[in-house]
Amino acid sequence: MSALKAKEDGTIVFLVHMTLKPGQDDELIELVKNAPKRLLAEKIRETMRIGIRMRTSTTTRNQ
Repeated sequence: MSALKAKEDGTIVFLVHMTLKPGQDDELIELVKNAPKRLLAEKIRETMRIGIRMRTSTTTRNQ
């Protein structure tokens, strides 16, 4: 089975296994831990688009 699947409508489906290390990936660890149930993929897509550093600084400013 391929790790990348293209659907007829142009959608790409893929599976990624990642290891996040404390002290190195703290922002991403918090993102994964705090993502609402069933919304992790959406949060990861959003973070990939805007970047983790920008995301955390925007979140901090809005609090």
